[in-house]
Amino acid sequence: MDKSKLVSIVLPVYNGEEFLKTAIMSVLTQTYKNLELIIVDDASTDSTPQIINHFLTKDSRVRVIKNQTNKNLPTSLNIGFAHAKGDYYTWVSDDDFYFDNAIEKMVSFLNSRPDVAFVYANCLIIDINNVIISERVSKPPYELFDDNYVGCCNLYRKEILEKIGGYDPEMFLVDDWDFFLRCYRYFKMDYINESLFCKRLHLKSLTGSRQEEIRAKIGVMLTKHVSLFISKWLGEIRGYGIKKALILANKINLKLMERLFSSPPAKIETFTVITDYKPHGAGSDFVREINNITDNLLIVVADKNYLDINQEIFNGNIVINKSYPLIMNTYNYDEESAKLIT
Repeated sequence: MDKSKLVSIVLPVYNGEEFLKTAIMSVLTQTYKNLELIIVDDASTDSTPQIINHFLTKDSRVRVIKNQTNKNLPTSLNIGFAHAKGDYYTWVSDDDFYFDNAIEKMVSFLNSRPDVAFVYANCLIIDINNVIISERVSKPPYELFDDNYVGCCNLYRKEILEKIGGYDPEMFLVDDWDFFLRCYRYFKMDYINESLFCKRLHLKSLTGSRQEEIRAKIGVMLTKHVSLFISKWLGEIRGYGIKKALILANKINLKLMERLFSSPPAKIETFTVITDYKPHGAGSDFVREINNITDNLLIVVADKNYLDINQEIFNGNIVINKSYPLIMNTYNYDEESAKLIT
């Protein structure tokens, strides 16, 4: 295995004395040794600085940056990565930890797959006593609008950060998810179907203590990315055949509706829907909801017989794509599969 690639791991921490030692040790005891650990102390007031100093004197791979005032997670991450010297980047929270071979497995994956820029893996969800609660199983990146299936255990090429910029402070609480969606726009992502990480749930963690704020921010973030997601997702399902494509489209439609309308969405300039549209059913309900928040709704339908129905129901308030051959080209349309749609 090529071990020449330097891995930069950023560890942002604010008053993390309870679990910080475990997180640091999980990095420094990795089987992959060619790494640097950049700890960003976000103006901690507990014993965090003393814990950091202990490791700083023990391992030359550890560096520390101290914020004079508390800047929150996204800004601390950006500060840390601004000092990174590695070829591959990742970060870890002060209350989580890696399996000892996690970095080696992800480095090996990226080394062997030059077409992939971002790799992620499953993780175990644990409590404060390290008891396993569940396993967080990764899913393909086109499922990112459903949930944050990338999660905490990931590694990516530095070119990603150079292309899309850092973590968005405006997306605090969902800044990682937002980052993954921006990555998905430009780069190929893939995953390892194996748990290599432990994510700890406890009352003091962001995930455990600010659920209402997180839910509200998710609606804002997904509204921001909705056009991106649809265009990328259509590319992912290219070649599936029209029947399967439409089944998947309506599954995603339902997820979009669930996410977008859990909190008041911002006005969307343009939105594209693919559906086997009928006057009644899940697909049409979704279209009606979207139509309420956009002035320019493009509906791509699978059957040209439905075009006039769309026109009548929305009274010209939408732009109808009447280019039926476009659907055939996009989904490798064939007459036999088309007959299966009712």
